Formats: sequence, C-alpha cells, structure tokens
Amino acid sequence: MKPCGPADVLRFISMFAGCEKTFMEGMCYWFAFILTSRFDGEILYDPIMGHFLARIDGALYDVRGDVTSEYQNWTHTLSRWDEYAKNDPKHRERIVQDCILKTSRKIDTEDGIESWT
Repeated sequence: MKPCGPADVLRFISMFAGCEKTFMEGMCYWFAFILTSRFDGEILYDPIMGHFLARIDGALYDVRGDVTSEYQNWTHTLSRWDEYAKNDPKHRERIVQDCILKTSRKIDTEDGIESWT
C-alpha cells in the first residue's frame, strides 16, 4: 500500500457521495472496514452512539469525511473494535449478528417492504 495523507482519504470518501444514508444507518461497520483496508487503519467502535469509525494516522473518518472534531470530547468512549469484542463478547455477538451481518430482519407487512433492523 502506498503512503497517503488525509487528502487521499477524503478524495476516496468523496467517491461514496450519495451513499451517506446507507453507511450512516446500519452499514457503518462496512464503511470503516473499506477505509481501514484501503488505508491501513483500525476500526473503532463507539458504544454510546452504536457507530463504527476508521482511525487512520490518528484522524477519525466515516462516510461524512473527517469527523475527528466531533469526537474530541468523546474519545474516552471509543474502543478499538478488536479490543471491545474481547472485553464484551456477548454484546459483540449481538452487534455482529444484528449490525454487521444483518441476520435480524423486519418485514413491514402493511406495505410489504422488507428492511433490516
């Protein structure tokens, strides 16, 4: 992987314009996974907000871009996902099943629309 800077990360994120809703409402883990795979970062989990982020060279990113400033006062709540998963395996399993793998489904029978919960 070639060296990159914040501008490269933001340029890459900009290719996902129009997908913000998808990656902010249930698929944030996968966006963090994409970013950390592409830019050699680590996945962080915020258990208060139920949100996954990517930390790359000390900055925090999600589909909205650089969100480091939003977490200045919240860094104590952020955990590396691999560490969080070890410390609370039961919660980890629920997150994996419901938020990452989407094995829980809800079908709205009134309009027949299937949605993930």
